[in-house]
This record gives sequence, C-alpha cells and structure tokens, in this order.
Amino acid sequence: YTQAECLLFFHLSGAGNLFLAGDPAQSVVRGVEFRFEDIRSVGYHIAGDRQDLIPLKPKTVNTNFRSHAGILGCAASILSQMFAQFPDSARQLGKDNGLFQGPRPGKLES
Repeated sequence: YTQAECLLFFHLSGAGNLFLAGDPAQSVVRGVEFRFEDIRSVGYHIAGDRQDLIPLKPKTVNTNFRSHAGILGCAASILSQMFAQFPDSARQLGKDNGLFQGPRPGKLES
C-alpha cells in the first residue's frame, strides 16, 4: 500500500484500532517489499500525542497456519541449501513452525 492508502486506513479505523499484517518474505524483486517503517511513520503522524499506540517493533509470527511441519521442514532444507550457495540472494527470516506434523510422503500411482 502507498502511504496515502495507509493514512486513509488509519483515519477510517481511528488511532489504536488498526491491525495490519505483511510478509517481507513475499517480495519478488529486491527492494520491493512490505515496509513496516512506512506504516509506522504514518501511524506516528496520525497518533499525534498518543505515541504509545504505535508499537516499537513489529510482532513476528513464526507459526504457519497453512502448511504442516513436513512441508515446512522440506522448504527449510531447500532454503538452507540456497542460502549456503547464494547468501545474499534473499532476506533470511526465522524458521516457520507448523501446527501439525502432517501425513508422511507417499507415492502417487495412476
């Protein structure tokens, strides 16, 4: 979102009532990602004297609700190999945890 759109969100919801979520790992191009700093700067502008409404640091969620632990473990091993070979290729984030172990891999037969 642009800063103007964020400003509109803050105005519509009121100070202290807006919850935004973003994923910095979902960027496709270097330098183009969800920027928490942009949101925070608009929040400071809106909050005025109520600076206590603006969190000092974004909350980080490492629980993945869409994929089970088996898929996340496989993805983590692939990413660790990628970062070993290309350490500056992308931003390295914390490991995601799944809520469920998930089914064991199987063989598809047609």
